This record gives sequence, structure tokens and C-alpha cells, in this order.
Amino acid sequence: MLLACGLMLDKPIYLMDEPTVGIDPYSAMKIRESIQALAKKQGKTVIVTTHNLMEAESLCDRVAILCRGRIAAIVEKRNILSMAGWSRVKITVHHGDRELLDNIRKDFRGILGAEGWLRHGRLQIIVRVGNPREILAKALKILRKYKVNPSSIDVEPPSLEDIYLKIVGEGDA
Repeated sequence: MLLACGLMLDKPIYLMDEPTVGIDPYSAMKIRESIQALAKKQGKTVIVTTHNLMEAESLCDRVAILCRGRIAAIVEKRNILSMAGWSRVKITVHHGDRELLDNIRKDFRGILGAEGWLRHGRLQIIVRVGNPREILAKALKILRKYKVNPSSIDVEPPSLEDIYLKIVGEGDA
């Protein structure tokens, strides 16, 4: 209710502290849409404080990361990939032979940073790598060795959460 009252005033700058905390998912979505409309369509400056990094990444063009009460970094969304220096490659293989999938997983351990999970005839490998093309050639070579095709290969950029953990560390917030 207070948010709605505040939005009724036509101001050049809005400051919102945790605008979606404790709100049901539908209402939170509507609030995010309103914030985006203020910024994009009406050209207003909206400053949002939040602990929800996924929300910050979806709403903001620029994010200040705080650590121990000080600004540790200012991150522009378009620079997240270059700040991280890596992308995440996810390779999924479906096959009925669990032993075969386990052998593939063991071979992927030789690729720096590869993690693998095997469940119900599905192997998922995740690798963080600077150049996705470099890892894809190696991955396909391993899969050809076992005469298996990948079910999917996805390249995902790092998230704001990944950058936060890189800058602040996992236990230093």
C-alpha cells in the first residue's frame, strides 16, 4: 500500500527498500513490472536496495555491491561476463547404461573445473571456462569416444550472484 502511495507522486527519483520482500510471487512480479515501467517508459531513476540478487539483475542496469557497509564494486549488467572471465557450459547426456555414464563423468574430471551429476539415466556436466569453444571441442571428443551424442549443450553467462561471490567472497558479506 505504501509503495502505491509513493508511486502516485511524480518524482524524478524513487528509492525503494526491499520492495518485494514478504510478498506473494504474483504481487512481486507486478511490482517489478511497475519498477521497470518507471525506469524504462517514464525515464525515472529508481534506486532499489535488495538482498535478492536475481531480482537486482533483472531490474537494474547498474548494481552497487556492498561489503561491510562500503561499496565494494559497481557492476554494469552488460559487463558481468567480462568481470567474471568465464561462462558456464552445461552438457547433458541421456543413456540407459549407468556404467557408461559414470565412465564419461570420470573422463570429464580431467577437464579443469568439471563437475558431474548422474541421476536416473541422465548425466549433467557443468564446466566454468573462459572460452566455451575450447571446452566444447574437448567435450565432444570425450563423447565420441563413447559413441554418445549430447542431449543438450547450453552456454550460460555468469550471474550477478557469481560476481558477488567473486568480489565479496562466500563468507565475508
